[in-house]
Amino acid sequence: MIALLVFLVAIGVYAVSTFYFTKSNTMSTLAGTYVEQTSTGQGQRMQLNTDGTLLVTPPGDSPHISGTWKILDNKTLETSYQGIGATIVEQFNVTDKGLISIQTGNLWFKQ
Repeated sequence: MIALLVFLVAIGVYAVSTFYFTKSNTMSTLAGTYVEQTSTGQGQRMQLNTDGTLLVTPPGDSPHISGTWKILDNKTLETSYQGIGATIVEQFNVTDKGLISIQTGNLWFKQ
């Protein structure tokens, strides 16, 4: 009886993990508004559009910054926009809660 229970739990874990890791992320499923959570609270806002463009809104009165984004693989996307004097390229891990910046570790919640 215990062996059967262990077997059924193992099948359930396998099924859930297989579904999660084979779920295909597309421009449509990832598009939307994300808000950065930093150690001091909310940071920037980032709007990912289905056509691959993005709009970054820094906190405060700073102007909006436009750029592009693309899917690198099923679990990673990359953004690119012009910062002060340099192009900013940032990669994010896609999670069920939103995005996690590979560079900073900050979580970006999808709204």
